[in-house]
Amino acid sequence: MDVSNWLLTILIGALLSIPIGIATNLFTPKLVEILNRSAKASHNKKLATLKKEYEFIQRLHDNEKLFLHTAARDFVLVFLSLMTLTAIGLVILAFQLGKEVTLQYENILLLMQLVFGILASLALSVGLYLMNGLYNITAQGHE
Repeated sequence: MDVSNWLLTILIGALLSIPIGIATNLFTPKLVEILNRSAKASHNKKLATLKKEYEFIQRLHDNEKLFLHTAARDFVLVFLSLMTLTAIGLVILAFQLGKEVTLQYENILLLMQLVFGILASLALSVGLYLMNGLYNITAQGHE
């Protein structure tokens, strides 16, 4: 590049930097205001979520029946999840073994599937019973 190109580049840069600087100074407060509003909305949303969690924990603390039903329901849900994963594992195992399964192992797999099915059904029944009890407890609390 020769000197004339350098001078032209410096001149264009100087001419553009002034309006860009002015625009930046004009729009910065508005941008800061938008970001502050967004942060405040996010903060308010988080605060509302925390208040709901606190109220729920306070209700659990004040109402022993509600606490016990909630804990039992959560236990049953975890138990059902484990039963479901185990049943899926048994089905995968049965398919992977395929023709290698002897009659003895096949009967054991079928027996395990039957036992897990019965346990899962019982857990589901208990879970539904607990959910109904939980609904009744919370409905009584709102009256």
